[in-house]
Amino acid sequence: MNIRPLHPAIVPLAGFQAIEASAGTGKTWSIAALYLRLVLEQALPVERILVVTYTKAATAELRRRIRERLVEARSAFQARKADFPLPQGEGQGEGGVVGDPVLSALLTAIEPDRAVALLTLAIESFDLAAVHTIHGFCQRALAERAFESGQPFDAELMADEAVLLREAARDFWRRELDGADPAWSGWLLGRLPGPEALLTALRPHLGKPYLDHLPPPPWDADAAATLVRHFAAVGEAWRARGGEIVARLSQWPKLSQTSYKPAQIAQNAAKLDAWFAGAVDDPPLKSLELFTPEKLAKGTTKGGTPPEDPLFLELEALRDAVLAVEQAHERRLGELLLRALQGCETLLAERKASLNRLSFDDLLNALQSALVGPGGEALAVSLRTRYGAALIDEFQDTDPVQYAIFERVFRQGGHSLFFVGDPKQAIYGFRGADLQTYLEAREQAGEPWALATNRRSVPSLVQAVNALFARQSEPFLDPRLGFVEVAAVPAEQPPLLIDGAEAGPFDIWFLPREGDKPLSKGAANERIAAAVAADIARLLNLATRGQATVAGRPLCGGDIAVLVKGHRQGKRVRDALVALNVASVRYGQESVFHSREAMEVERLLLAVAEPGRLGLVKAALATDLLGRDGAALHELEQDGEAWERELRRFHDWNALCRERGFVVMWRSLLVQEGVAPRLLAWPDGERRMTNLQHLSELLQQLAHDEGLSADGLAARIAEERQGEGDGLDAEARLLRLENDEQLVRIVTIHSSKGLEYPLVYCPFLWDGGKPRERIGPLKFHDPAQGGRAALDFGSAERQAHAAEAEDERRQELLRLAYVALTRAKQRCVIAWGAVKDAEMSALAWLLHGADPEDFAKRDDAALKRDLEALRVECPAIAVNNLPTATGEPYRPATVETGLAARPFTGSIAPRWLSHSFTGWMGSAEAEMVSSERPDHDAAVVAVADETAEDAAGIADFPRGAQVGSALHFLFEHGDFARFDAAAVPAALRQFGIDERWAPQAARLVMATLEADLGAGLRLNQLPPGRQMRELEFLFPIAAPDPQDLAAAIGPGQGADGHLDRRVARLQPARAAGFLKGFIDLACEHEDRLWLLDYKSNWLGSRRTDYGPEGLATAMAESGYDLQSLIYTVALHRLQKLRRPDYDYARHMGGVLYLFLRGLPDAGVFRWQPDQALVERVDACLTRQERWFA
Repeated sequence: MNIRPLHPAIVPLAGFQAIEASAGTGKTWSIAALYLRLVLEQALPVERILVVTYTKAATAELRRRIRERLVEARSAFQARKADFPLPQGEGQGEGGVVGDPVLSALLTAIEPDRAVALLTLAIESFDLAAVHTIHGFCQRALAERAFESGQPFDAELMADEAVLLREAARDFWRRELDGADPAWSGWLLGRLPGPEALLTALRPHLGKPYLDHLPPPPWDADAAATLVRHFAAVGEAWRARGGEIVARLSQWPKLSQTSYKPAQIAQNAAKLDAWFAGAVDDPPLKSLELFTPEKLAKGTTKGGTPPEDPLFLELEALRDAVLAVEQAHERRLGELLLRALQGCETLLAERKASLNRLSFDDLLNALQSALVGPGGEALAVSLRTRYGAALIDEFQDTDPVQYAIFERVFRQGGHSLFFVGDPKQAIYGFRGADLQTYLEAREQAGEPWALATNRRSVPSLVQAVNALFARQSEPFLDPRLGFVEVAAVPAEQPPLLIDGAEAGPFDIWFLPREGDKPLSKGAANERIAAAVAADIARLLNLATRGQATVAGRPLCGGDIAVLVKGHRQGKRVRDALVALNVASVRYGQESVFHSREAMEVERLLLAVAEPGRLGLVKAALATDLLGRDGAALHELEQDGEAWERELRRFHDWNALCRERGFVVMWRSLLVQEGVAPRLLAWPDGERRMTNLQHLSELLQQLAHDEGLSADGLAARIAEERQGEGDGLDAEARLLRLENDEQLVRIVTIHSSKGLEYPLVYCPFLWDGGKPRERIGPLKFHDPAQGGRAALDFGSAERQAHAAEAEDERRQELLRLAYVALTRAKQRCVIAWGAVKDAEMSALAWLLHGADPEDFAKRDDAALKRDLEALRVECPAIAVNNLPTATGEPYRPATVETGLAARPFTGSIAPRWLSHSFTGWMGSAEAEMVSSERPDHDAAVVAVADETAEDAAGIADFPRGAQVGSALHFLFEHGDFARFDAAAVPAALRQFGIDERWAPQAARLVMATLEADLGAGLRLNQLPPGRQMRELEFLFPIAAPDPQDLAAAIGPGQGADGHLDRRVARLQPARAAGFLKGFIDLACEHEDRLWLLDYKSNWLGSRRTDYGPEGLATAMAESGYDLQSLIYTVALHRLQKLRRPDYDYARHMGGVLYLFLRGLPDAGVFRWQPDQALVERVDACLTRQERWFA
């Protein structure tokens, strides 16, 4: 397949696009660049750009990087607007504009004012950004569209369904074994000891509806009866003639003495004797085989005649009957596993439905089912409308359900759908990731784009990795996964210097055989771990003398990572490092409840719960937490008073736990016993102390949430240790880092994906051994079904399918090797040699192009010839024998200085406030109000004599804030075109106004709706889609400065021409924050936007009181002209963001303040602030917006 180089600045932002990002090529940078283009080129708000990845950590990182990119872009546009020099940088990811092709192109193409406005909106609303995990996206989609998806509104998400799964497995197991025949039950228990083993076999495949199920052939129900008959007949014949048979065979001249020595014949005959006598239950199959005609013929030497006897034929028939029963049992087991998978799925679904809960898998399956169900089209359209574009990260880890969701939603309507991934890094098949789905999606997307410039590693290291993977035509043993050599960026990474010279970027340590046979894995592990530890200690010692540096500073432990396959390898490396005084931390997926500390805390809590049980107290005292050894316990038993003191303390802790709770008791116990100093004295003290603190937090959470005391907590620890815990998030159980301060990292390869380190050791890539075979269905991809994922429960083609699965395992080992070998920035070290199982490893293929059989024939000289050829081809690769010198312990540099507090060099941001027009016009205390309310005429202004002519016919109509609120309510909720006067009495009652005023209120509202407001605008003729009532706005402002704002307004503005003077007298709180308010009505008439505000102020009883002079006085005295100017700025901002062709002069109609008591003949104050005034005020209010970056 052809691959196009990706240029994020010009790639089309429409359609279905695949982007393949090799390791270290700036995947996240490119996603952020595409996001930036969507914001600026398509004016998409952040809530309409969907970004999906697969872990919470990756989601947080994407959110951070995308926001930083938006901020950087805004700074660049602001600099361009102000004609300042653009920020400099090194290119991608370096915070610069020069050398950034995406930002450079945008600066040329997008008008700065519009860009700054769009980016400011994106930054300020980034909390709404749709950057989610895949499960988070599904959860929101189902919750926000519960009607279309048919899902319950209030379903609870459960992070861990282990308890319900165990219940389902136990229910199925109980029913399966109830009344089963003993022979079958006994055989089954030998393969699956109980429901826990059944669940272990099935759990990886639950919740995966896309898996095809291949059942076994029908099992022979008569096989057992046939065996019983044969057993009885042959047993009788054997008892009668077995001795004779043994004697004949022992004396037969031409039988092989390798298999048929007299002692061997007698030994196997004795096993048959025991079986026929009922002394053993399991058939001695090999012993039976020894006495069959076929075996005897093979055991007869050349030229000899094999012995014959009818009993041999009967024993052969018995053997066949045994094999037939075994085959029937195997097929019956496959059938049971298939029924169990389906049964547990059903039981689990029923249980979750009764509890109204959903698991993570349920979220995916529910959304996918809803999209193909009866309401699927409506749901797809709804989601398509909700999101204007989608970027799917780590797409190589997708599966058929996930892909079906995104394809259904985004493949239509011209939406942008980018999926970004790297099939070479598809390593999570054990979690359900399905590479086949990715490859099919890539095929549908057409020619993919490729990121092919490595920005992680030094050029020489990039060359070495290129050489290693380009050595074979199919480096990943899969023709669909080619390897494209990536380019390197010179000087992107500083080199690792040792004694002033650049360290070799890629070292291969060769491990010679001992004799002719491959090394055992145990010996290889021990020697390699010691060599890695010695090399690390050597480099750190050099660093203390300034002789090993990276980026101009001494190399430290935090720069070094050792990548391992699993826990055992990690522990071996850690022990080797400890022996040389090198501290390290381990990253993994282990539960803290499986630690030694959890077991000891359980013992201690049991003793606290029952201090009268001496055995429990002794067990607690013997833990490492309390530190009593056998001698100390013996002395306690001999000293009655000392023993009583110990018991009294446990009784005190018991009382403290009951009276004041777990956390108080636990703190007291830890302090009294000096637990922390005792644990920290161990070589792995930090690890132990971290586990103890972690457990303490989890136990406090359980004690608080469930009201548990010491005994209940001990029981919960026991459940967790047995894998039966509930109520804790799965991530909360994972071991924490004991110390992340510049210590050597020990990381599993799976956990290392996405990480990078200056120096990386990959010492165990030679280990290609198969994992121990487990009971359960065989997962593979069925070539007969187009590569669909399938589970084989024992079909007739299982052997062929097992070969397919083994090929897939070897392919994944190669992808794991790619991940491991691309983590390093400056130097990578691998170990290699003829070790047991190395022939199945990734390195055997990459280095030698050898299949397992061919590799086994090669001696060390042949292996080294291949390595030497690679070195010649790529001089960046060095080949040396594994270092064997005993390592020198690491001696950190000591700095004898007293403790001192670090000086504070940061800055404390000024406080933020929520500002409002009401607050500015009122008291200082109003500034502290966090939520502005709609302006409903809190004050009444009287300007004339009340006894004169009734201008509006409502001289006696009540006045005040409640009247204003009631009238606003009617305008907000009434139908302008068909106003319902019958609704007025209820509205008045709601605000404490007598219903007798309803006719006057109705006339007042009707007069307003029917009035000609100018330019042909009448409210009762406004289409519903052209009006927004009680429009709330919120935008950021710098700390308001009344003098600056007055200067921006300038003379001659406002209702009385003196708005600037009045503004200068304001005393708003001097703090940056947000300015918010509510616009009574914004409407569109003849393509112009009008801003309306209702005022119920009583200005007098004469008609002239509501004329231009009276209105100007009221507007000025109440500051309504400042209010209208703020509202105009808010609408101006909104239009610039939402209307690409917006022009203030053409599209802004003006301000209409409706003094209701003067309508319909008077009472309308009209003002259209000129564009220059609006923009000066806008700029003044936001002059320090960078504070919000």
